Amino acid sequence: RKTRGPQCQEVAKAQPNIGAVLSSQGKVEEAIEMFEGALGIMRGVLGNEHTNVASLLGNLAACKQKGGDLAGAVECLREVQGIHARTGACPEVASSAACVLATLEAIL
Repeated sequence: RKTRGPQCQEVAKAQPNIGAVLSSQGKVEEAIEMFEGALGIMRGVLGNEHTNVASLLGNLAACKQKGGDLAGAVECLREVQGIHARTGACPEVASSAACVLATLEAIL
């Protein structure tokens, strides 16, 4: 971040990996910060409809669910589903997101 700046695409590519490690260590809030930071950068670089953005949203949803923010997870998954529906990309990911989304909505 210091060398390339906080909005660098390389930073955005590293943050999800750091987020995954933090999440596996139970540091959910820190993981969410990493995923949200990467998401902000990737939206700016790739746009809101890119499958990489959808992937980050899926990771963010998993962290939010793990942290007990089911409404936040649902919001992310709805966006994942929308991106895949509009782009036609990765139908298997869209199907998986729809299953998790249905489960969470039933809980809420």
